[in-house]
Amino acid sequence: MPRKQVRTHVPSIVGMGLVALDVVISDKKADSQFTYAGGTCGNVLMALTYLGWKAYPISRLGQDKAAERVISDLHQWKISTEFISKRVDGSTPVIIQRIRHLANGIPHHSFSWRCPSCGAHLPSYKPILASMVEGIALRLSPSKVFFFDRVSRGTLLMAHLSRKRGAVVMFEPASIGDPGLFREAWSVAHIVKYAHERLSALSEMEIPDSIRDSVLLEIETCGSEGLRFRSTLPHAKSDGWVSASAFRAPYLKDAAGAGDWCTAGILDVLARNGIVGFKQAS
Repeated sequence: MPRKQVRTHVPSIVGMGLVALDVVISDKKADSQFTYAGGTCGNVLMALTYLGWKAYPISRLGQDKAAERVISDLHQWKISTEFISKRVDGSTPVIIQRIRHLANGIPHHSFSWRCPSCGAHLPSYKPILASMVEGIALRLSPSKVFFFDRVSRGTLLMAHLSRKRGAVVMFEPASIGDPGLFREAWSVAHIVKYAHERLSALSEMEIPDSIRDSVLLEIETCGSEGLRFRSTLPHAKSDGWVSASAFRAPYLKDAAGAGDWCTAGILDVLARNGIVGFKQAS
């Protein structure tokens, strides 16, 4: 991994969404399992910490060994865990990630929410309760970015508050879920980024133009084909969709998390100075 850049300005990001325990199993080391803090929100915040940001995840984990491992790994990355709770009514999501190598040697990853031994469902995500948000908000300093990848009433309350405080709000949905909450999440966000293979139904969903066009930057990733985006930024307005090819990796070890690093790169370049700086993007 290249040496990270040293910058004097230290922006901050608050994240709400999937912070999970990743259990990684590789076919090259089938008898070994490696555990790391992960999940979309967790990955984005760790990547930005590596790039010099301060990160504050807000999460409601369970009282279990999985939560202890997640928090321990976050500490290693110097990520604040002040707003991560371990509660009886919480849950620590556990995701099984398998890395296999195809006949041509190219690595391929897959995810599972089931125990590899017994097939039972593993713990899933539970959102922050809306009743907890006000107390957390009082303890949080204003951040440059608020990132979320799961939608709930509590998350949307924090998104609205962060937007009022001058943060760039980024929404990265994995699915549509509740259509009403999804539309509200879209309307509060400045940036929306989603993967084509996950949200193919988005084009069929009725999102009023007034809501969809309110987003300053909409990004659709297309796997190995790269991505496309459209922008209504004052100094970077696009005429419809603009395509960008993918970078070719000189050595591919595992493509899992590439989308999370893409998100981190976008925020690091465009949102270091909050909404004021973002609107000046050329």
